[in-house]
Amino acid sequence: MSKIDNLCYDVSLMPPQHRYGHRPAKKPDLLKPEKPVLPPVPKPNFPAEVDAEAKRWAETAEVIFVEEATKRRDFRPLLTLTIDPLRAQDFDDAISFQILPNGHYEVGVHIADVSFYVRENSALDTEAANRGTSVYIVGKTIPMLPEILSNNLCSLMPDQDRLSFSAVFEMDEDAKIHNEWFGRGIIRSKRLFTYEEVERILQSGQGEHATELKTIDNLAIKLDQQKIAKGALTFSDREVEFTLDAEGKPLNVIKKQFTRSHKLVEDFMLLANRQVAEFASKFNKNQAGHFVYRIHDQPDPEKLLSLIDFLKPLGYELALENKKVTTTSLKKLLAAAKNTPEENIVSRATIQTMAKAIYSLDNIGHYGLAFPHYTHFTSPIRRYPDLLVHRLLTLYLDGRRPSVEELENYGKSVIHSTTMERVAMEAERASIKLKQAEFFSAKIGEIRKGIISGVTDFGLFIEDVETGAEGLVHISKIGNERFEFQPKTFSLVGERTKTRYRLGDELTVKVKKTIPERGLIDWELVNN
Repeated sequence: MSKIDNLCYDVSLMPPQHRYGHRPAKKPDLLKPEKPVLPPVPKPNFPAEVDAEAKRWAETAEVIFVEEATKRRDFRPLLTLTIDPLRAQDFDDAISFQILPNGHYEVGVHIADVSFYVRENSALDTEAANRGTSVYIVGKTIPMLPEILSNNLCSLMPDQDRLSFSAVFEMDEDAKIHNEWFGRGIIRSKRLFTYEEVERILQSGQGEHATELKTIDNLAIKLDQQKIAKGALTFSDREVEFTLDAEGKPLNVIKKQFTRSHKLVEDFMLLANRQVAEFASKFNKNQAGHFVYRIHDQPDPEKLLSLIDFLKPLGYELALENKKVTTTSLKKLLAAAKNTPEENIVSRATIQTMAKAIYSLDNIGHYGLAFPHYTHFTSPIRRYPDLLVHRLLTLYLDGRRPSVEELENYGKSVIHSTTMERVAMEAERASIKLKQAEFFSAKIGEIRKGIISGVTDFGLFIEDVETGAEGLVHISKIGNERFEFQPKTFSLVGERTKTRYRLGDELTVKVKKTIPERGLIDWELVNN
């Protein structure tokens, strides 16, 4: 599952740098072959010893559940639900709910207990550490763990006993936490919902478990409000999804809708990640380097000053307070651009000023989320750092501490995981570009609505409004006159007519040509 890290709070997972008037090293030649677009990623198949180890766990599953049920907190009587995308196969989180005798609510965030099966220094562990993360490319998943674990034994499927690592919160109606509990449990999901199903229930107030879902959603809204009040930034979401035929050819591509049902899950996953990190920090008070954090540094001041210059031609201002840009001023900027044609451009440009979120044993907090402590606890099926967090949390709950050697190994692992995360993101982005170009290769001559997403001395980059696909209109194909590039205003201006094309302008284009194997699209302007 890729809920949290595909959302815009984690700026390390945002789209790559775009062209905002900066002169490239060379002009792109659409006819000249380039290096393969997709970076090297792990092979889908696993070594024989890894598959064998996973199979042994599956063969003893029934005995394991009987034995572990006596050692763990039993959540099976509670209403427990999973909410996932329609085509999801690895269900790594579930939410339980009950009303306590004192009128408070108990919400449990239950995460697949991958660390029970993936033991340190085992063949499974070595392979997972090397991979670092699952890789999601269009139409294909390259898992971190064998499917017998990721899609079966660890996956929190409905009507199946499953081992969990759980974070349980006693909350009042304002989402104030009164008590919390972390530990190993056993759960049994009562229902698998899709996001679309939950959204319909939330909107209509009708349907299975409507009362419980609405209450959980109200708590999630309160959590989100608390986060925003403390300075968290909210960027626009630009994910796309494809409909593929049996051969993997794209039949359709649309921008994903980020709804209230997505926010419900997101807010509780963020809560669990935050509270686990806070617990670990309290346990290791005044001791650095004893936990795996997800950290996000403050923006580069020079990049923020460049952003101010960039925004002026678009009609936006970024206020300075004591010669510094604050989260308050950034929030005002993003709010001003909300639901405008240039929203994505403003959001992307702002993101480019941000540091990249990384894994580290040294905590500096998470700037984008405005959390002093933050980690990744909720996706151990697909992220190796989450598995490390589970192991460390187990030690602390047992009153133990990691050895110096263990911490050294953890430090090496988080560096490697950060690197592999970058590779996975590049692969995902590249696969999207390839599929977008392939999609438009069957639409030569079709008229589309677009918005200027980049301006250079050699032309305009235009993003298709419906699909998010980006292509080029070469400067030689713009009008019947010479156009001059004006970097201060990020625009191309006609020498004779003074016609101006600026970043954020809406245009009508025609699909001229594509090079699917390189992910390239060439547009032609139409009556603009």
